[in-house]
Amino acid sequence: SKQSCDDVEVIMARIKPQVVAVELCNARKVMLKELPPQDLSFSSVLQSLSKPNVNVFEVLYGWFLGNVASGLEMSPGSEFRVAYRAAQRQDPKA
Repeated sequence: SKQSCDDVEVIMARIKPQVVAVELCNARKVMLKELPPQDLSFSSVLQSLSKPNVNVFEVLYGWFLGNVASGLEMSPGSEFRVAYRAAQRQDPKA
């Protein structure tokens, strides 16, 4: 949420931690980068599902998160990105 992102900014600025750990699996590391909006139409979901070796759960979960995020005007992983950017500002080696 927007409030969560604001909270992360405030905490990072006040505490200035020496270490920031953001626990993400390899598949979710992409959340640290701002991604362009995805086409959330049903036809795009069907098109994704028609590709070989596709993970059905991943496609449907992505569609679900995208729809939830569009309702919240926040993208999934926003708190992770805010924490990562704040850590980079404090220590470029983050």
